[in-house]
Amino acid sequence: MKNKFNFVFLSLILVLITGSSGVQTSAQTVNVTMTVNTSTCLDTLRPNSIVLLCGASKLGTTVPKITWDTLTGIRCTNIGGDYWQAKFQATTGDEIQYKFVTYTSDLKHPTFHWMGWEGPINSGISFAGTNRGIVVSNTDMNLPMQYYNGWESTLAQYWTPFRENADTLAVYFRVNMGGVSDFNPVSQTPEVWGSAPLGASPTWVKVVSLTRETNSVNKGSFWSGTAYVPKSLITDGTVQSYKFTINGSTWENIADRSFKFTTNMLSSGDTTINWAYFGNKAPSGPAVTGNVNFRLKLDALEKAGLFNRGLGDKIAVTGAK
Repeated sequence: MKNKFNFVFLSLILVLITGSSGVQTSAQTVNVTMTVNTSTCLDTLRPNSIVLLCGASKLGTTVPKITWDTLTGIRCTNIGGDYWQAKFQATTGDEIQYKFVTYTSDLKHPTFHWMGWEGPINSGISFAGTNRGIVVSNTDMNLPMQYYNGWESTLAQYWTPFRENADTLAVYFRVNMGGVSDFNPVSQTPEVWGSAPLGASPTWVKVVSLTRETNSVNKGSFWSGTAYVPKSLITDGTVQSYKFTINGSTWENIADRSFKFTTNMLSSGDTTINWAYFGNKAPSGPAVTGNVNFRLKLDALEKAGLFNRGLGDKIAVTGAK
């Protein structure tokens, strides 16, 4: 009886030991925050446009689920101007590859270049290929700013459209000239003129000449450029006034544009000013009407007995108005 008791007692101890060491804990979940700047998209995005985060998770455990399907990707939220943010939960150790996809209004209207998909990315992570990529850490992740790749050339995952300097703040301007009917992109150049601290006060001076985005929408209607200002000249709340001009002589016939410098801008080292139409004039023109002729070769269908004019078979073209 004593031996039996000792056996049961020892067995119980072994169960407790092995049980305590063999307890399986659930996989750790962390919060992931991504911010993308779409000032480098070559089309006309607005705060009410759509930006999706599409991709694949190796473990398939993200919440919301990330997919390559552009109808079910994670929707980014506009947090002001060109800035969009996506938040989701992921499992530690997961490998996620992804890209940003842009739509001007709804999911039926992607931006014109590559049907909304951004260009190739070099993430430095082998499993991602030409996509962006991350390996999920064991703590919440707030990724650095990512700029949408609106070009066909391969860019680094965390590239920027301007140079970075610890002592200066980069301000990225962008204007669409599509609504200026007499603008000549060969002989004329849009410029930004403004007050201090980027320019001068009380008499404004040129802040920066803009460069044409030749592959942008409407045959290269976007122009952009970066101005730099020493951080020592800026305090939180400083107002910057400016306007777009053509060669410094033709000015926008609108009230002065302006924005405020903030502490966040100073800490990040850069900011992008949401694009605008020159003079707030969007491209316009009369409606164009015309006749469209459809032609079909039906020999193969007739030989196969699938189409017979003599029996009254007809071809119709259907579609949305």
